[in-house]
Amino acid sequence: QVDKAQSIWEKASNLSNEFRIYNPVNPPILAQIRDTKKWERLSKGIFRINFDATVNDNRMGYGVIIRDEDGFVLGGGEDFNEGRFFVLEAECIALERSIEVADKFWVM
Repeated sequence: QVDKAQSIWEKASNLSNEFRIYNPVNPPILAQIRDTKKWERLSKGIFRINFDATVNDNRMGYGVIIRDEDGFVLGGGEDFNEGRFFVLEAECIALERSIEVADKFWVM
C-alpha cells in the first residue's frame, strides 16, 4: 500500500508541475515540501484512539477506531445524527463516543 500511495503522490505531483508550467499565474495545487510522518509503535499496554467528525447541511457523522500497540484494531464505531451542528459540536460528540467505545472495550 505504501508503494501505491507513493505512486499516486508522484502522479499527482507531476500533474501539478505540468499545470504550473502551463499556468504560471495560479499558485501550485500541491505543497512543494512533503512532510513524511511514520506511525510510531506505542508502548505495551497503550492504546491509540482516533476519531473524526464531518458536518453537512442537516446532519453530522463521526467515526472512532481503537488500535493496540501493534496497530491491531480492537474496536470502533460510526454513526450519523440528523440536525444542524457546528463543527466543534460534532467533534465533541465524536470525542464523547470515543470515550464510550474505549470504556466498552476496557481500554480506560
